[in-house]
Amino acid sequence: MKVLLLLTALLLLTCLARCSAVDGLEEIAKADFYRIEGIMRDLSSWRDEANGGASSRPFVTLTFAQTLNGQIALSTSSATSSSSSSANFPLSGSLSRQLTHGLRSIHDGILVGGNTLSIDNPRLSNRLWGSASAGEARKQFAQPRPVVLDTNLKHFLTVRTKLRTEGRLIVCCSEAAAASVSLDMPELLEDARFELLPCKVDNSGRLNLNHTLTQLYLRCGIKSLMVEGGSAVITSFLLADAYDALCVTIAPKLILKGGLDAVSPSSLSPPGAKSESSWVDWSTPSDSDCPKFVPLGEDCVFFARQRSASSLPNHVD
Repeated sequence: MKVLLLLTALLLLTCLARCSAVDGLEEIAKADFYRIEGIMRDLSSWRDEANGGASSRPFVTLTFAQTLNGQIALSTSSATSSSSSSANFPLSGSLSRQLTHGLRSIHDGILVGGNTLSIDNPRLSNRLWGSASAGEARKQFAQPRPVVLDTNLKHFLTVRTKLRTEGRLIVCCSEAAAASVSLDMPELLEDARFELLPCKVDNSGRLNLNHTLTQLYLRCGIKSLMVEGGSAVITSFLLADAYDALCVTIAPKLILKGGLDAVSPSSLSPPGAKSESSWVDWSTPSDSDCPKFVPLGEDCVFFARQRSASSLPNHVD
């Protein structure tokens, strides 16, 4: 009998310990969920505030994941296969990926560069953050329009037959490239899977970001835009001050060899060009745009409103 009572007591203690552990995990999961909602709520508030003004371009959220030493990917020559790059090399944890999809759900468009399109062939959709109204059995997933910057259409024309993007892809290209397609490949203009958006270029022959954003706003109805990369696109938006909010996921990882810098101004400069100093400083917070570091699972998320850097050319590949 004593043995039976002892075993029963041990079983009860084990069950209580397991319940306590489960409750603890549930509390952690709840806390992380509330943190994600808090970031989304702040960004939504900033977006709505900007859209209430007289702006003629979208509210732009610049977002990416990086390692502790500022790398966003393995270079393709260092990756395990020819198709591996930033989007296919996992940096952030599962909770940060949920945040990414949550942010996609509150933007009208999601943008990447042509190089990212051709190497990663991303879906550019929200698959993890849904909501269900009363009486609905299935969650509804708000979807952004996919957008790619591809000045001369060299990337788009290469992968157009195997695109994985969900929704009609907006392809921002130069006016000359769009005119060439209309003459040589007019059938592409009738394809329901994508839409060419002619934009002006700057003196370097790259797309002018200000004009491109205005075109997205006026012609495509994109009032909020999430910019995800790659490195040249991230750098261009930062240097041009062409963003309104910044959301960076910092993963507890290092890429010691063969990595790609998240921000690389030299990649946009012609050979031999003199580099100029430029930086953005969030170290003195204010009531209106106080930056925040938010722990999220194994990662840490930095997000803040835009602060101006020094004026530099605004262009992308």
